[in-house]
Amino acid sequence: MLLETKRLLIREFTMDDAGFVVALLNEPAFIQHIADKGVRSKEDAKRYLEDGPLASYSEFGFGLWRVSLKDSGASIGMCGLLQRDFLDHVDIGYAFLAEHRRKGYALEAASAVMAHATGKLRLEKVVAIVSQDNAPSIRLLEKLDFGFERLIRMPDDDMDVSLMAFKGNGQRTQADIGEKMAVLTKRALDLGATGVELISADNIVVRDELAERCLEPGCEHYGRSKSCPPNVAGPAIIKKRLKTFDRAVLFKIDVPSDILFSSERFEVFRLLHTTAAGIEQTALEMGFKQALGFAGGSCKELFCPDHGECQALSDKGTCRNPDQARPSMSGFGIDVASLFKTAGWKMNWVFEDNGRTKTKMATVCGLVLIEQ
Repeated sequence: MLLETKRLLIREFTMDDAGFVVALLNEPAFIQHIADKGVRSKEDAKRYLEDGPLASYSEFGFGLWRVSLKDSGASIGMCGLLQRDFLDHVDIGYAFLAEHRRKGYALEAASAVMAHATGKLRLEKVVAIVSQDNAPSIRLLEKLDFGFERLIRMPDDDMDVSLMAFKGNGQRTQADIGEKMAVLTKRALDLGATGVELISADNIVVRDELAERCLEPGCEHYGRSKSCPPNVAGPAIIKKRLKTFDRAVLFKIDVPSDILFSSERFEVFRLLHTTAAGIEQTALEMGFKQALGFAGGSCKELFCPDHGECQALSDKGTCRNPDQARPSMSGFGIDVASLFKTAGWKMNWVFEDNGRTKTKMATVCGLVLIEQ
């Protein structure tokens, strides 16, 4: 094994990977943004491996490597280093199957490869070439601390591509972010969360129809607080704002199902709000100036049940509990079921049948968005 990360294994290709290579090199995105290598069969793939990655291992000690999931062993992509005849410096390359994109795997693999390149291999400079219209790849390289240098033209091509170069401190940046995410995870658990997952902001699904349920069939708290519809920006705005975030701290609180049908549920949802607020505050103190927390349930019902109106909606315009109450995900159309699926958590739908719940345990969750 060459490299190992939290979720991935990175190793040299072998001829046994020919079937996977056929699938990867015929992905529409690979052909569009990289090249059509003309690999259509396992025999083609074996020739590609022999002339490309395997030859590079022998000549340079590096090349494109296979990336697989640590838990299942499934091949999901490739990432590595190339020495091209027309470039003065080694460049990083990567490609992943469509079903494994938008999950942070490319960044995770590329970060490990860059650490290997600047550490063990002691490469003085690493560059990258990327199509000008390949926005996801450009964003990934920028996260790794690559910066634009100039436009170049590939041999036998009539289109200019961007040449980007590693600026030297991206690995420290990624390590710092990793350390900060570990602190936020611990903070969530200390506040009362029973589970925490760090997810890519790209995996947060927003659906208009979910927010519309607050109005039809209707929620009794509709319009009664500043953090519930119609007093929140809603799906359209959160979709735009999500583009400014890179990741999120997703946390859950497991409770006996019966509690959600008793007065004790207020305590559970207050804990949900204060946990989101606490994670958000810690993130702000760490320098994540846009950190934004979400919870569930009406803050009016949870924190101000004895007040006739939400003070934030009154002439005074200030919330009575700004350090605790957070907006509800449902009002923004955030798909909680999709979040559970991304986190790998089982979602139990809770309902009563003759006064008894159908499941023993239930789960509520909150979310804190974090920028780069």
